[in-house]
Amino acid sequence: MSVRITVHAEEFIAFMKSEPERAKAVLRDWQQQGSRETEQQMSLFAPIRTGTYRESIGSRFTPKGFVTYPNVDYADIVEEVTGPHIIRPRNAKALRWFNEAGAQFFAKKVEHPGTAPQHVVKRTAEQMRGVLGYLYRRIWETHH
Repeated sequence: MSVRITVHAEEFIAFMKSEPERAKAVLRDWQQQGSRETEQQMSLFAPIRTGTYRESIGSRFTPKGFVTYPNVDYADIVEEVTGPHIIRPRNAKALRWFNEAGAQFFAKKVEHPGTAPQHVVKRTAEQMRGVLGYLYRRIWETHH
């Protein structure tokens, strides 16, 4: 999921065409500041059970903007609903976990009841849509 911002201002379009170097600077500044703010917002929505999901959040720049995403293999499971399923160990003989009191448990398999969706990426996109538009305009004005 990504956020798309469309601008229909004649003055802005004329600026972008007439001063390509300045337009590149605006985009670069927006990519840097916007991705940082989007990562911070996504971190606020991220689950905090272990912190791994939150720590994996990063961004990459694209020709027209940036993409911010959690970089863990279970991100889609956190984002969407999962039904009941069985969990088995991949690289060990048994699963191991600790309860709230600190007692250790082992099992060859666990019947997981499923999870509710957390929509971390979706909620971040909704939250940042207006913020990123405002940020772009503010950066454009400082370069103009």
